[in-house]
Amino acid sequence: MTQFYDQLPLDTAQQIEPLSWLSYQLRENRKALLAHYGVDSAQELLARIESGALEEHPAYEHYLSLFILEQQREATREQLRLVLAGNEEQTHAASAS
Repeated sequence: MTQFYDQLPLDTAQQIEPLSWLSYQLRENRKALLAHYGVDSAQELLARIESGALEEHPAYEHYLSLFILEQQREATREQLRLVLAGNEEQTHAASAS
């Protein structure tokens, strides 16, 4: 892992930092909501709401929040992949020169 950071340009590191922090925050908020209901997924929470095991309010709003958190986290991870892919292309181009 150390070699990864040794080769990382400053501009790439500056792009990665806020995306990494956001990804962490999204993950931790998702974990907290799931733990609150003792479930492992948004789908499991929805099933408990539909079965009547949980009151719709605020559980359904929390289900929607989980859905949004999951979408945002995936979008953030895709942004990270793109930044890292761009860095990889720059590194290969520089070494080919």
